[in-house]
Amino acid sequence: MDDSEEDNAVSNTEAPNVEYHAGSEGDEGEVAGGEEDGVTMIGDDLPAINEADENESIVEAGAEFIIDEEVHHPVTKRRRGRKPNATLGALDAGPLCDLADVGHKIIQTLICAEHAFPLERKRTVDKALAEAANRSTQTTVLWTSLCSDPVLAEQKGHIADYVWKVAASVRGHVKDKAAGVVGLYHIPGGVQDIKGRVTWLIEEKKYRFSFGGLDVEKQTYDGLQPLGHPALENIIQSQWFASSKSDGARYPVRFRNIPAPVWALAMTAMEAAIADWQSGQYSKVKFAEERWRKSYKNNLAYVNSIEKKSPTWYQNFSKAVYDRVCFNGNISVEFEDDEDLDVSAIINFDALEAIATASVPSVAPIPLPSSGAPLAAGNTASDVGSGAVGSGGSGTVNAANTTATITTLAAKGS
Repeated sequence: MDDSEEDNAVSNTEAPNVEYHAGSEGDEGEVAGGEEDGVTMIGDDLPAINEADENESIVEAGAEFIIDEEVHHPVTKRRRGRKPNATLGALDAGPLCDLADVGHKIIQTLICAEHAFPLERKRTVDKALAEAANRSTQTTVLWTSLCSDPVLAEQKGHIADYVWKVAASVRGHVKDKAAGVVGLYHIPGGVQDIKGRVTWLIEEKKYRFSFGGLDVEKQTYDGLQPLGHPALENIIQSQWFASSKSDGARYPVRFRNIPAPVWALAMTAMEAAIADWQSGQYSKVKFAEERWRKSYKNNLAYVNSIEKKSPTWYQNFSKAVYDRVCFNGNISVEFEDDEDLDVSAIINFDALEAIATASVPSVAPIPLPSSGAPLAAGNTASDVGSGAVGSGGSGTVNAANTTATITTLAAKGS
């Protein structure tokens, strides 16, 4: 069969061989959530996502199509000429594989806890790999070689590609968690009602969906509960603090007390999940960088503004959420790292510093006998200063004798 016949075969493929499927991040999915008796509820009967199908998918026109195993030619034809996917299995076992594997895990934390949509890919990847390289002497030497030897540029590029590709997938996972709790917004009504209420919820720079005490039907919320909607904490719990194996437990310093970028990513994912209902029916749209970077930037600025203008409230609130999700995930927060303990309540550090830096009265060097004879019990500090040694000796000391400053006597004299 020639190429034209193959193309015709693809175009004439009947519905049983092609399933339209709402896949992972970057896909526009099927329409769901139709009305029943004129009323539907957001979050009900969402289409299930079969992750096992992802390896059999191809992306076309912003949507994902699942091709039955019998149809091999279209997949092969459309992938021809593409850059091979970076995989861990393509790397040699040993330090090279270890570096890529650990870097892959670390960049997930950087994407979530530092910036979800970094502008400089290379800087972010290099930071992850440099941190990964510190895990062993072998990986440290390897990373140094990869950065300095042009001959190893291809290997470095392969590792960088493998590490970077997790950036999109981890954002997609957060969006999936958000889609799972969109029902907490309780948005009832027909298509037009849902459409209007969703528009109100995610109006740009209003952040209504993030507030506690939210009533979508009445379009009210509690202005004293920013970041207080339970959906946000649910996302944080399930994505980063589900168990002791989650990133929040494995990288406690990075996730302690829920940093602002984590709040911002949870907000952006939630906003995107609600936006799937913007037409009044469920239609999964791309959680793509070009579309959601601006929203993430706005959400991050919003959280930073809360932290700056109400620092005590923000710290207390964020710490309370952190303690709660750690407790629910059975994650210990007592001794997570080597950070210094705060014992200021029992030690007056200012007083200690004042004592240490206080000026000590200057005392002239005290001449001692060259023989090193001990001071007589009856001598005073002034006797010693005048050169009197013993109970009646002249105490005259030759200039060549050794001198020393007895700080304990100086302290007593003060």
